[in-house]
Amino acid sequence: MNTDTAEQRLEGFRVWRAPLEQLEEASRHGDLSAVKQILEANWPGGAVPFDQASRQSLRYSVLQAIDHDHHHVVAYLLSHRLSFEREYALRAVQKKSYELMEILLTHGWDINDPLGPSIPPALCMVLNDRQMIEWFLSHGADVNAPCKLGITPLTIAVEVASLDVLHLLFDYGGSVKYGELLHVAASYRRDPDCTAVLQLLLDHGAEINHLKYRDNYYCFLRWEVSGVGTPLDDAAASGNEVAVRYLLDQGANPRIRNTCGHLPSEVARRNRHITTAQLLESAMATFGF
Repeated sequence: MNTDTAEQRLEGFRVWRAPLEQLEEASRHGDLSAVKQILEANWPGGAVPFDQASRQSLRYSVLQAIDHDHHHVVAYLLSHRLSFEREYALRAVQKKSYELMEILLTHGWDINDPLGPSIPPALCMVLNDRQMIEWFLSHGADVNAPCKLGITPLTIAVEVASLDVLHLLFDYGGSVKYGELLHVAASYRRDPDCTAVLQLLLDHGAEINHLKYRDNYYCFLRWEVSGVGTPLDDAAASGNEVAVRYLLDQGANPRIRNTCGHLPSEVARRNRHITTAQLLESAMATFGF
């Protein structure tokens, strides 16, 4: 029978918790000597506590060291105590700390691991920073590496990055075979360079009437019920009239229905893009003649 009082249990918790709080504090201040002493005194021989609360505290200690740029503490904790976690890389990339990123690469960070089921690898976080992009590329970042939903860093780039960056990413192996690039650009890219991005993708071999997710069975099944179509269908859905005009000029077929049986013109009307719908209806009347 357990006869411990509530006060005794609380005191036991405080005793157990004290070294973890000390470790967090030492990590926050970059006191490597104290970090080593606390770990050896409480978990000798490299042992790591397995209970969830302790491991969470150790993880927090690493994050404290990252946030305060104590690289030596980060390296020690990862070398002797803890496995790599995705959040460490997120923090280091957000800080634009090249030294921290180098440390993480040597301690288990796969630079091409996706950040989540719908988020591609960390290269997608730095597309507005040429120097960071070049660092990633020089350290093996794959511009075509997908997350579970097939989104790649290049997918994000065709939506938000400059033309200069897009040319760089294609120079490093970017491919229109992955990431539904033409669909994304047709849907989200706006002037002043919408047509230039669309032409760049076509120049690299993008199929103008490609059915979205045709080569990604998982995503096709996931989105088929909501209507999967061509790049023209996506441009119509978003009311991107510049993209619609350009795709039509380049030979896009306005008569191809999506998986819900709707024409691009019907998709535009359903989304209240009336002038876009009228443009597509006119194109249907003359397509192929």
